[in-house]
Amino acid sequence: MGRPRTRAFKNKHPEFAKKIQDLLTVHKMNQSELAKLIPCRPLSVSLWVSGERTPTLEWQRKRLCEIFNVTSDWLFHSEGPRPIVIPRQIMDSLEQLDSIKQSLTNFLSEWKNLAPKK
Repeated sequence: MGRPRTRAFKNKHPEFAKKIQDLLTVHKMNQSELAKLIPCRPLSVSLWVSGERTPTLEWQRKRLCEIFNVTSDWLFHSEGPRPIVIPRQIMDSLEQLDSIKQSLTNFLSEWKNLAPKK
């Protein structure tokens, strides 16, 4: 019998892997959480983080960019300036503040319409 076959680890995409690792750290997210947000298999995310593979499906690439608020050119092609990455929790808070602002604007508008006119 021949030698047992082993799978050699190859970091084929080190720049992409480093970016994903950094984005996960900034967003205080683990690989399982990212897999749920995309959605995809945790093994896929693990292969991306290790640099063995990159996402091949366009919708996965698009979703990654949406989650991390980065451009596809920067994430996959190293083109363009490094984005200012705002953690997901802060983005969520900003969206909530926008919603509150809109609610207050609507309330004030309605209140002005109810106020007695002089």
